[in-house]
Amino acid sequence: MKVKHHDSIDVICAVVTASHERPRELNVGLPPDEGLRIVGRVGPLTAATKDLAEHLQEPT
Repeated sequence: MKVKHHDSIDVICAVVTASHERPRELNVGLPPDEGLRIVGRVGPLTAATKDLAEHLQEPT
């Protein structure tokens, strides 16, 4: 029997390349105690993952 294990973690979308309406890539980070630590990049985004654009917000 083969068993796959998946771990998940919450990340912050730190950088969007292109525009919020049509994102091409995302840089994601972890919120440590001091500042933001970039941990990876996702992209190029497919049409299915571009649906996340409606959830992106300008930084405050």
